[in-house]
Amino acid sequence: MRRVHRTLVERLHYLAIYACKDCDTEDNLPRAHRLHFGKAARCPRCGTYRISRLKEPDRIDPMNTSVLNFLEKLFGGKLFHCRYCRIQFFDRRRLASEIAAEETAETVAETKSIEVAQPEDGAAIAASPEPQTVKTAEEIPAPDVAAVANAVVKGDADPSLPVPGAAGPAPTSAPTA
Repeated sequence: MRRVHRTLVERLHYLAIYACKDCDTEDNLPRAHRLHFGKAARCPRCGTYRISRLKEPDRIDPMNTSVLNFLEKLFGGKLFHCRYCRIQFFDRRRLASEIAAEETAETVAETKSIEVAQPEDGAAIAASPEPQTVKTAEEIPAPDVAAVANAVVKGDADPSLPVPGAAGPAPTSAPTA
């Protein structure tokens, strides 16, 4: 890797820019203030995403004393700890692992809503792309217990159906020996 000359704007954003001698691809080394931008929390010293969240300050490892760390704390940042630098710092963003898990869950939900169902007769039925609503137990209307009881007494009801309020499955007639 060889060092590349930077423009004025690149000098504000990067400590150095390197180019590969073989394939001529560029790699950059960001400045510390650039680590405070992005979706996920990063260590302000080394830039790693492999950090952990702390509930309270650790007495052994030092706290990052930068102005940006103070501003993160003022704006409601949570306390994090870098495993490699062994420093504590505040950041308002979430962990990279939480963001990745959320994006994976969204992707799985999208693919499940688009999957194709195969019924037994072999015809393919495409599932609707819009999400289906699932009713909770409170939203499903309960059957009229008195009407079901009257149907059972009169003999009009199917005895294999469960009776509301009864525990367990409906009784079946036992074979005689």
